[in-house]
Amino acid sequence: MKVGFSQVYIREGVSFPFSHVYQAALGHAFTSSVRPSATFLKKFGGDWTVIFFISAKRDLGETEVRGPGTLRKKKQQEWTLFLPFDVISQQRQPNRAACVETIKSACSVLERVGVDAGDVGSRAEELASTFVSNPTHFHDRT
Repeated sequence: MKVGFSQVYIREGVSFPFSHVYQAALGHAFTSSVRPSATFLKKFGGDWTVIFFISAKRDLGETEVRGPGTLRKKKQQEWTLFLPFDVISQQRQPNRAACVETIKSACSVLERVGVDAGDVGSRAEELASTFVSNPTHFHDRT
């Protein structure tokens, strides 16, 4: 089973500067840790991919989760995580806060569909620190 991340922002000025390198690293952290339940395997099989689209909205107090979109021919399940942009932007380290929120929200969704996210959720703070310390994980906004 694979876990992937992508980004899609629907409002101008409401986005986080994560690069494709960050998305790949986050996907690898999840893919190397997840363990689908017997129920998930029976329903979907082990060769499925769960894709999380990272997005953001203003005026949200907490992350809004939409999905799943299930594409059986592609063996994909897709979810969108709308991060609370205003709340995260007010944090001392907004990119780190967005990363932690993405990790915790994705773990919550995976648990809900019968996939054990392993230690990713408990390591959210540590992973976020590692990710945000890597300059290749961000686009230059200048």
